[in-house]
Amino acid sequence: MPFGWIKPRFTTKSRESSKHYKASRPVASECVASGSVDSGSAADKNGFGLHILYDSTKANEQPLPSHLSPDTDICYEEVDIIAIHGLGGRPFDTWTHPKTKNMWLRDLLPLTMTNSRIMTYGYDAGVYKNKGTLRILDNAENLLFSILNTRKTDQNRSRGIVFVGHSMGGIVVKKALVMASEEQRYKNIVESTRGVMFMGTPHDGADAAKLALTIANIANSVTSINTVNLELLRRDSEPLTEIARSFGFLAQRLKIVTIVESNTTRIPLNLGDREIVFSIMDADHHLICKFTGGDSLEYRKVRNAIELLATSRDASQDRLPRLQIPFSPDPEFVGREPVLRELHQKVALSNIHSRHALYGLGGVGKSSIAIEYAVQLNRLQPSTWIFWVHGANSRRFKQSYREIANSLELPGRDNPQVNVVELVVQWLRNEKNGKWVMILDNADNEHLYFPKTECSPQEREGMEPSEALSAYLPQSRHGCILVTSRDRLTAMEMVFNRSRNITMIEPMDEETAQSLVKKRLSAEQIDGANLITFIEMLGHIPLAITQACAYLEHSAFDESTPMTIAEYEALFLETKSTQLYLLKTDRSDARRDTELPSSVVTTWQISFEQIKREDPLAADILSLIGVLDRQGIPKSLLSLDDNSAKTREALSRLLAFCLIKAEKGKESFEMHHLVQLSLRAWLDDRSETTKWICKGIEILYEAFPKDAIFTPTNWLECSQYLPHTHALLLSNILTTKIEESDIDMKTKAVFHTTRLLNYVGNYLDTQGLFEDALCQHRRAYEIMAKFCGPEHKDTLMHYSNVAQTLSEQGKPAEAEAIEREILRTLSNTLPDAQDDGLHSLSVLVHANLAQSLHRQGKYAEAYSIDEYVLKERRVKPGTENRDLWISMNAVAQSLATDGQLEEAEAVSRDVVAKQTAGLGPGNTFTFESRRGLASILVLREDFKEAEVEIRNLIDIEGNVLPEGHPERMRSAKILAGILCKKMQFSDAEDVLRDAQRCGAGFSSEPTLLMANLEAELAGTLLQQERYDEAIKLYRASLSVRDKLLPTRDLTTYNLTANLATALGLAGRIAEQQDMLWETLQALTQLSDLNMRPVLDALVTLARSFGVIIDPKNVTDACTRILKSQPSQISDNWEVFKPRVASLSCVLLGLRMKTEGLELSVRFRKRPDLSTIQPIMALIEIYKASGRFRDVVPLVQELVEDFTQLLGPQHPLTTMHVSLLSVMRDSDSEEAEKLAKSAASLSEELGNTELSGNISRDLDNVLALLGKQEETQK
Repeated sequence: MPFGWIKPRFTTKSRESSKHYKASRPVASECVASGSVDSGSAADKNGFGLHILYDSTKANEQPLPSHLSPDTDICYEEVDIIAIHGLGGRPFDTWTHPKTKNMWLRDLLPLTMTNSRIMTYGYDAGVYKNKGTLRILDNAENLLFSILNTRKTDQNRSRGIVFVGHSMGGIVVKKALVMASEEQRYKNIVESTRGVMFMGTPHDGADAAKLALTIANIANSVTSINTVNLELLRRDSEPLTEIARSFGFLAQRLKIVTIVESNTTRIPLNLGDREIVFSIMDADHHLICKFTGGDSLEYRKVRNAIELLATSRDASQDRLPRLQIPFSPDPEFVGREPVLRELHQKVALSNIHSRHALYGLGGVGKSSIAIEYAVQLNRLQPSTWIFWVHGANSRRFKQSYREIANSLELPGRDNPQVNVVELVVQWLRNEKNGKWVMILDNADNEHLYFPKTECSPQEREGMEPSEALSAYLPQSRHGCILVTSRDRLTAMEMVFNRSRNITMIEPMDEETAQSLVKKRLSAEQIDGANLITFIEMLGHIPLAITQACAYLEHSAFDESTPMTIAEYEALFLETKSTQLYLLKTDRSDARRDTELPSSVVTTWQISFEQIKREDPLAADILSLIGVLDRQGIPKSLLSLDDNSAKTREALSRLLAFCLIKAEKGKESFEMHHLVQLSLRAWLDDRSETTKWICKGIEILYEAFPKDAIFTPTNWLECSQYLPHTHALLLSNILTTKIEESDIDMKTKAVFHTTRLLNYVGNYLDTQGLFEDALCQHRRAYEIMAKFCGPEHKDTLMHYSNVAQTLSEQGKPAEAEAIEREILRTLSNTLPDAQDDGLHSLSVLVHANLAQSLHRQGKYAEAYSIDEYVLKERRVKPGTENRDLWISMNAVAQSLATDGQLEEAEAVSRDVVAKQTAGLGPGNTFTFESRRGLASILVLREDFKEAEVEIRNLIDIEGNVLPEGHPERMRSAKILAGILCKKMQFSDAEDVLRDAQRCGAGFSSEPTLLMANLEAELAGTLLQQERYDEAIKLYRASLSVRDKLLPTRDLTTYNLTANLATALGLAGRIAEQQDMLWETLQALTQLSDLNMRPVLDALVTLARSFGVIIDPKNVTDACTRILKSQPSQISDNWEVFKPRVASLSCVLLGLRMKTEGLELSVRFRKRPDLSTIQPIMALIEIYKASGRFRDVVPLVQELVEDFTQLLGPQHPLTTMHVSLLSVMRDSDSEEAEKLAKSAASLSEELGNTELSGNISRDLDNVLALLGKQEETQK
């Protein structure tokens, strides 16, 4: 008996049932798919589709023929026998003997196959031209569809199937079974098939001559043969070869009978013991499927063979391909459709050995996807073996192969002398065993599969000395391998370094993650929770989400009150240690490898350990990343080895394990927040956190641009480093870590930490982020004071930085107090120590003190200190340096404040030239000096050159500074002031609004600079008579200043005076009065008055003279202020005289004496609009008192001033020329003409204030000419 076959077991019924044996003649033939036809009709014989010849459920009872025995000859198997004709054949004629007209399928076979259904299938197999144009694929598909229609009921679906194929019909059968094995809807057909009988089937094709002879026998003509089917049957045709190969896998589980013609050389399927081969005597290809009658010996051989095929298979002898994975399907699996679709397209479909790899971060769902793919593949291709191999280490790999050997019952597997792994490999290489797919899970260790000669014992993990596990992964063309790995490099090697054959598995998208949570948790647990927050908190990592859901399921107080997502979130966000505890909690998962952790933290830490073993440099870089900010990590910070090639390889290793991810441009990296949390815990467990924090601070200290911070081109680099300094310099961690360090590490840590804080503070200063900068400088000072003492040189240096930032922040008084304290400490130290460093620090603190005094209006002392600092820095070797230039610029500003404008301009120009050459035009110190020069030019009323200078600076700043940067806003403020001086208020407004818009985009926090911009803009709107807008901006500016400053300073009181002016012009008199008195009283109560800023405020205040309730009290208050500091006024008259004059002018209505006006006019050095007003006011006083002789020289002076400032054609100029002519008794008619022309021009200009002044002057001219009537008009 052939191997794999059993003796036919015809199921016999009892003697009683045999008496009622049902034999039959055929019932009416049915054509499935093409419709019912009458038996014997032409359509019945030649129609395409499935024709039912015999159906046991519809047959009539017939006596058993005498030559048949019910005990031995009757087969009671319930099967469907389906016969398919061949090339040129027909569904009835092919099986009918030409002489006896005996159709054995209908007339003979039902007598013994009593419980069967017997069918014949007709299809387009024409051999004539224009016939038989359907492809083999179409015929096979039609056959399957027809069978499916006849097996719709459960009873029919349970019947076995036996195929009988003649000639090309056998090819159709093979193709149909291959298709059925690959499509789920036909799965029942291939599973129910018990065997196939091939009658004269050319499995390997035929020679053209033999094909022609065969067709001639069939068609008696070869003159018009269609070549479509001939090409298919030609020997070694590609479609025929592919069908044979694919069916070869299926044939391993089927019974096969091959019938050949006598004296043939036709090759059977070569299935060994699983195939029966015999011939039909005296039969050619045409007659091999036709029999004269039931007594024919050849028919009985065929009948017995069919009965053998119909017999149920013995499971012990027929191992069906099956899904052999150690996990059950996951009913909660969701999403990942694109990946699964890609796997179905690339794995198990090609005709060559294929491999594909899934790689990604541990816990991201690679194994889950592989399990789901295996389950789906098993449904789609039940004839394919699917094996699961654990690839984490050599022991698990070999254990998996032993399980495969046991499942396949491979002979010799129990012999200790036999290499079971090699036994499985041989089975996998044998194509006769059918198609297979291997899933190699967790193949993370490259050295296990591709060992290197220098491989360490830990890397090899128990491998034999010469063993490489890749050798046990056969490259059989009928096999495919799907790899899952955390390591991209290992995955690449596994798939022969073809990047198109690897797929990175990312964390779940939001929709899929939500679906997973909803499957795992009850509606009660989810209700009211923000799933998006929950998922983001867990980083979209499937394992973390599953772990959290498991914790929720196991943490209920009782069954009626389950833990909710909201409760879990609150718990998770408590502390980092709580997060670690929750993420470490290991709830076992039945669908996860029992030897792998179910905790996401432990899963990642396994990867950390592997990298530590295999690549120490990569492990060092990983440890450094653990203490930095997790995003935007510049590559420059990670160069821990001088060999850039080694660094690149180490980074590639971390990228391959998906522990880091390259950001855009591949010049920076990021790490998943949960991975970093796990990494920090790993470092803590190894007591390495302190070491790497100190190392990170040292690296950042070396990397920070230091003095180049003041060059804007370095600011991008600084901004990249900033988040990492914040991550390293967390106060609660840092101080403790330094204290725990050894003495050497502590010394270095303190030095690097405080210097780094200083650099960060300086950078934040340049960005106008003074509050943040102050925090950094204070921390540097506190750390240094704690570890080195309050009088240490470095401690005092950091304390000075604190003071300087306070001054920049608008708190110069606080800064002054700190700077004086530092100088007192230094004065006690310097006499005893000739330390250049201490002396330089003293000079620096003096310079900062001078700046703080300037900002408080204490100009005299500030100027004195600036002179000292300049002297000290000039005598120092290497005088041409940044500090010297800064001091020179401070001196220039002091000179300008004291009215020494020519000297101030000269010094300022020298500073700008030297800084531009030494520091570059794009340095912030150069910017500051150029703004100082522009301000000095404004004071000199050289508006044209001032505007050119500031616009050039704005262009340079625009190229190197971002929009809204404080430096650009300061320049814009100066430009707006220049435009206002030129009466170009609309242009000034545009400049300020643009600066305001950009500043709001640069920083959302309110700043003093933004408040000053608002005040400047309010003044511009006031000049345009847009009072309500101006009032709103003044109030907004005051609000910011009151919020940011501890007390109101003189600049703030100037602002309140301007607001009072705006309120008066807007007609809001009551509000104006309140603001006037509040401001005036505050100014009179100020202690340590400095008269210059006070008088500036009073001038602004006094200009609000629209309505004054109590002139006497205002007069007395102003007089008291003037008399309170007589020495200041007398000692610095050049500085005070324009302020006194302006004050006297605007207080005329308050009955102030005219001496101030006279003094102002007498001592003024050059014409300007502010000193012209006193002249005009003095003219009015002289006219009112009848002093016309004194009026003439004043008018002459006005004419000269207006000509110089406004031009000879300006209305004010021509009007005063006219007035002067009248007073000198010159050409009166020409004077009147000039005056009226000026009045007309002023009206055209549309300036209300100018028109009013000109009108009054015209009245004066007409009155002097004696034309009182016109004056009245």
